[in-house]
Amino acid sequence: MSINYNSESYNSFLTREGVVHGGLILSLTDTLGSLVVASKGHFMTGVSTDIGTSFVRAAGGTGDVLYAKAVLAGMGEESRF
Repeated sequence: MSINYNSESYNSFLTREGVVHGGLILSLTDTLGSLVVASKGHFMTGVSTDIGTSFVRAAGGTGDVLYAKAVLAGMGEESRF
């Protein structure tokens, strides 16, 4: 199961340097992760216990389109990943 997301990048998404803020990207990652788990009927998705990222380069600027895809790779009794 997967969830796809795309959105135009708006000024409110950007840092002072004019690139998409990393906090927005990580928040989007967390939200899409919860949605893909909920799509399997687990609506009480709980909290993320370990979430992190490494940014290799800027994600874009005003007017660029952001694309994201969340894929549910596995589910255990206590965790989903």
